[in-house]
Amino acid sequence: MMRGAARRRIITSLLSTVLLSCATAWASHTWQGTFTRRSLPPGATWPSRDYYVYVPRTLAPEGERSLVVYLHGCTQTATEAALGVRWNEFADEQGFVVVYPEQRAPQDPAAAGHHARARREQGREREGRSCAGLRGRRDWLPTAWLTLIATAGLNDTEYIDFPFNECPADRPNQDGDADPRCDASGRPFPFAPEWNATLTPLLRVPLASLPGVTQPLPRPFAGIDLTADFTMEYLDVSYVDVDLDPRKRQPSFFRFRASVGLASFAQGWSLKLMGENLTDEATSIRDGDLFSGVFISIPEQPRLFYAQLRWQF
Repeated sequence: MMRGAARRRIITSLLSTVLLSCATAWASHTWQGTFTRRSLPPGATWPSRDYYVYVPRTLAPEGERSLVVYLHGCTQTATEAALGVRWNEFADEQGFVVVYPEQRAPQDPAAAGHHARARREQGREREGRSCAGLRGRRDWLPTAWLTLIATAGLNDTEYIDFPFNECPADRPNQDGDADPRCDASGRPFPFAPEWNATLTPLLRVPLASLPGVTQPLPRPFAGIDLTADFTMEYLDVSYVDVDLDPRKRQPSFFRFRASVGLASFAQGWSLKLMGENLTDEATSIRDGDLFSGVFISIPEQPRLFYAQLRWQF
């Protein structure tokens, strides 16, 4: 096969949401509104379709109401999506309506990942790429006040046949052929760490239930919850420039963020103290060449603390 000719490969991308169990999750959700199944009758240009509607107990004032339409993944059902993404809990806080259309499962699961095909042109030459992905999420509500969310992702990428990649500015034509560009065949994609994962505990406790709190609470504090969360994120090794220069290979790292605050979901406000990148990890969005052999870096957010006030009115 000629080098540079496009070679296609079946690309399977799987996105799955893993629940502890549908029955357990359904029993332990904290929705306050109604979740009902409805059907859209067929028309001249569309088939019939079932969908679910979540209406919170308290809606925003008339004329200020919003609608969120959530499209679930190809391997899910609408109810599994509703249990996993927590839009309904947010709707209870903000007073909007959520709709979950029921999508039909594809006959060929591989076709569900067609959007993951990656191919681009450089001049008249084409590259062949291979990309296979797997991502999972698990939500667990061990108590009424604690939610644990864990995610994990695998992103296995490779240039199948691409001898026309960019070269480092000070290292042109490293593959020894007559073309001044560099051969990236068999190399991973840039900006694509193979593994990533997060673990997040979420805490939501009514002030009135805390030990030592005087009962009953003064009226201004009734219905206020203490909220807190902590997220640990892991990102694997990755290249942070398209030339795949080993000097621009970012090591794996952990990153942490957290918040603590008060919220009244009935009154529509929350106040939080937020912390991002708590250990002040020095990581890059992208590296580049300023001059031959001289690199510049676009850094990611350093450690940051700030307060956030949200109020719906």
